[in-house]
Amino acid sequence: MSELNDSEKIEILIDQVGRMTENITELRMGMQASVIDLRESVAELRSGTRESMAELREGVAELREGVAELRSSVTELREGVAELREGIAELRESVDRGFEEVRSGFDELRSLVTTGFSELKAVSERQERNIDRLVGIVETLIQARSN
Repeated sequence: MSELNDSEKIEILIDQVGRMTENITELRMGMQASVIDLRESVAELRSGTRESMAELREGVAELREGVAELRSSVTELREGVAELREGIAELRESVDRGFEEVRSGFDELRSLVTTGFSELKAVSERQERNIDRLVGIVETLIQARSN
């Protein structure tokens, strides 16, 4: 460079400064485009995040409603089961009472039949004795007439 004169040196410097200015301008424009792209991406991300959050909130609300309905159903089911158990207990008591009544009635019937047979046997035995006496009387009357 020492062989070059000052004006050539200045021209080379101006040329280099011009290229550097172009490179800086290109870099600045590239950075601005990147910043614009980044801003658009951030905006899309924010919008997507807002939409996702809204959907998530809706999903959570639906899930809460579902859980509330499920709890209500479980409560109704528990109440139904409790009523069913109570009904079964009452039915069991009724069946037990009915069985006891039938057993008691059967015992009474057996007692009545046994007493009835005993009384019928006693009446039958009295009638047999009475018939035997009547036969004896008739035989005596027949013999008395025949004599």
